[in-house]
Amino acid sequence: MTTTKEQPAIKIIRPGEGEHRGGLGEQFAFKLGPEDTGGLFSLTEIVVQPRHGPPPHIHHREDELFYVVEGDIAFSFQDRVFTRSNGFAVHLPKNIPHTFHNLGPRAGRLLVITIPCGFEQFLRAWARPIENLETPPPPPCQADIDRLLAAAPDYGIELLPEAKFIPDHRVPPAERAYWVLGQMVTMKLTSRETNG
Repeated sequence: MTTTKEQPAIKIIRPGEGEHRGGLGEQFAFKLGPEDTGGLFSLTEIVVQPRHGPPPHIHHREDELFYVVEGDIAFSFQDRVFTRSNGFAVHLPKNIPHTFHNLGPRAGRLLVITIPCGFEQFLRAWARPIENLETPPPPPCQADIDRLLAAAPDYGIELLPEAKFIPDHRVPPAERAYWVLGQMVTMKLTSRETNG
């Protein structure tokens, strides 16, 4: 007798449903996970606060598909930055340096599909439980950063704190622009230029 793998059941997710987590300027709602898709993919709704986004990183295990529901989101891939707004979709294969950043004055909203599942476990490892996506994310703290740094290698995530991205593909690289924990920092004057 041959047995077949049980097909996942149909699941309907209503607004506001799902496990909610937050931290470092982002809120996450897990909509579909391995138990729903047989491990093929997961679906997460992400709310990104103004001027926030993840630090530059590489996924070594999963591809990502981003869909911008609302907001002006700067997507950085390898060494370029492209701004996308409502309705844009971006497919990102694994092993590509990237990040995204909310440029707008209001919270941005993304749907993210990761293929295969697993990335949601990384988010659970460092982000704190919150009531819903309307709950502001907890204020950033060193403990969140420490949990993020400790969890990343276990989930095939490589953080790239020194990564540089060019804000516009028509503009030459800025030697002193860096992404630091999801924030672009541009050095205008350094200690060498001001004699300490």
